[in-house]
Amino acid sequence: MLTGGGTAGHVGPLIAVLQELKKKHRDLEVLLIGKNESVEERMANEEGISFEGLNVSGFSRTFDLNGIRRNLGAVLNYFRSVKVAKRLLQKFGADLVFATGGYVCAPVLRAAYRLKIKTVMHEQNNSPGLTTRLLKNKVDVLLLVAEDSKKHFKKGKGVKGVGKIAVVGNPVRSEFSEWKPKDAKRALNLFETGFLVVSFGGSLGAKRLNEAVADVFLNFEDLKDVGELNWIHATGEAGYDEFISLLKSKNFDFKLHKNIEIRRYISDMALLIGAADLVVARAGAMTISELQVAGKACILIPSPNVTNNHQFFNADVLFKRGAAVMLEERDLVQGRLVREIKALILDKDRLKDLGGKMAKLAILDSADRICEIIEGLVESKSCD
Repeated sequence: MLTGGGTAGHVGPLIAVLQELKKKHRDLEVLLIGKNESVEERMANEEGISFEGLNVSGFSRTFDLNGIRRNLGAVLNYFRSVKVAKRLLQKFGADLVFATGGYVCAPVLRAAYRLKIKTVMHEQNNSPGLTTRLLKNKVDVLLLVAEDSKKHFKKGKGVKGVGKIAVVGNPVRSEFSEWKPKDAKRALNLFETGFLVVSFGGSLGAKRLNEAVADVFLNFEDLKDVGELNWIHATGEAGYDEFISLLKSKNFDFKLHKNIEIRRYISDMALLIGAADLVVARAGAMTISELQVAGKACILIPSPNVTNNHQFFNADVLFKRGAAVMLEERDLVQGRLVREIKALILDKDRLKDLGGKMAKLAILDSADRICEIIEGLVESKSCD
């Protein structure tokens, strides 16, 4: 049983581990539990994974009347979802639950704990999220992305032959390391020698990043002397209409800029990152891991609206190692992103250096490490 969601960053590791498990176990039966009408449901459908949905909701961090009402509703949905998850686990006959975070994991892991089903939870960020902090003592094995992350947890008893905590990095789907730039550009019907910028704010979008990219598009003439330039930008589902309206209000000529492609969502992320010469993105843990595996130069714009400001620390580690350019939202004054991009396009040596340093930081066998732990847990169960 797989569970995790809320963002593509929680679902990507599930798919990466599933790919690796299927190489060894062709008779593997898989079910993904997520939220109804969600990113995880869409991605499960795209990957051909059986899906069951729960009616769950996250907690509000505000304590006004609306926040209190939302939190009461979230608590009620949680207890109802535990019962539904318990029935699904029993019906499916799960041997193990692999979870990657997001509030949808909580009722599934709680139900698995009550049914004494083995559980593995993977935390993608250096600083643990709320679900991980709440359920760390209920899972059999907790998987972390880096040694530094261990400071947030006590060691615990763990499982014989497996342990309680293991550092495994972030699992990335195999196609992120398979696409070569020229092949990927051909697949996108782009000239192999042209420069491609790919930008996105995540599956749900990012308002401030969208505004910064819109500013670049409105000042695209500033990039006319860099050579042939193509740009693919994903606004996120929620931001698409607003993004298009903003450009129209500024009289942006869409027909004149046929080298700019605007999407709601990127379903072929590995292909686009493989083709990209430069990526502009948020600093989510999975996005960073994918860029490292692909060895891509990037400009990271961390979101300030996340728990413990973890995206800033994700990006700052790379910035200090010279592996990425970091711009905070407060740095996105008019024209700043255009200038940064132009400087990078014209400095091929720096682009190469950034990509090379990213590649050196990649953990390429993360999915394999996780599969070994999952297999070890299932074997320990059969020996009980």
